[in-house]
Amino acid sequence: QDGYTKYTPNPGFPALRAQIADHVSARYGNPISADRIVVTVGAVGGLYSALMAVTDFGDEILVPDPGWPNYESIVHLAEGRSVRFDLPVEDGFLPNVDAIAKLITDRTKAIMINTPGNPTGAIMPAATLQAIADLARQHGLYVISDEVYEDIVFDGDHVSASQFGLDDRLFLISGASKTYAMTGWRLGYVICPEALAPVVATLQEPVAS
Repeated sequence: QDGYTKYTPNPGFPALRAQIADHVSARYGNPISADRIVVTVGAVGGLYSALMAVTDFGDEILVPDPGWPNYESIVHLAEGRSVRFDLPVEDGFLPNVDAIAKLITDRTKAIMINTPGNPTGAIMPAATLQAIADLARQHGLYVISDEVYEDIVFDGDHVSASQFGLDDRLFLISGASKTYAMTGWRLGYVICPEALAPVVATLQEPVAS
């Protein structure tokens, strides 16, 4: 990370980032600064940049199983190691946070979550997200929350990981592909911890431009 922070990336898309910040702040009742938002090539670009920003060689990233295969692919590219945690069908494809805790080692760097889930459609309730936030704080982990399906909810309400005081530990990823059926526009964003937003923005140059 130190090798990236010496650069001052062009923040890019100031009007769009301001609109995203206003939208997310109003929706979830948690003020988000536009300085924390990086616009990416689709939500997968946000996932890639978030994982690359925090993963060093040999770091372990906890990923959901079943889950989108690209999570593990990105961890592999970052030279990390994926450690799967179960989403049991008998529990409605929701994680058992106590079981996740048992997987944490001194190499664990982040917990990847996805709500609403792909491919399960499961929506994490507030109690589960609160427990994950508490676990991340306890062990000094990042939470990378893929919420690109946030508006494809038919039963219940989407609860965002941004609502649990994890601002300095949370990467929240979303975009236009699902909500607005704009997959081909490749428009995504990641809300970053303030200190790491410049790292994620700098990673866009070799990846996207």
